Amino acid sequence: MTRTRDFRLDRHTYPHCELRDLLAFKVWRQPVVFMRRLVLEMLGYLRESFDLILDHELWIRIAAKYPILHVSEFWAVERTHDVAKTIARSADFVEEAFGLIERLEQGEPFTSSIRANRNQIIAGLHVFAARRLID
Repeated sequence: MTRTRDFRLDRHTYPHCELRDLLAFKVWRQPVVFMRRLVLEMLGYLRESFDLILDHELWIRIAAKYPILHVSEFWAVERTHDVAKTIARSADFVEEAFGLIERLEQGEPFTSSIRANRNQIIAGLHVFAARRLID
């Protein structure tokens, strides 16, 4: 893989999100998420069956079991560069995102949440897809 020296540091702000927001693919950048080790030990770590949205899938599992605490201060920044998966493979995220929601819809605790918020979730997936395809 070719490395580039060109990068930028991005500061992102995020609103408070709950399970339905994460299911609608309101996405957080990895550096801005902090979690308790005990939660990871109880729910499991990143699922290697995913290639691109494994962190988002983990946050969905966490939000299904525990409250999300939003802190409005900056604790981290994102380092963006052309070989990052988020940039180099942005279109590939779309298929994996739609597949995740289809899979989650098949079992609790997600079936009822997805059914109750289906329009918002499908709309969010399409907005997420548009952003990835524009990138």
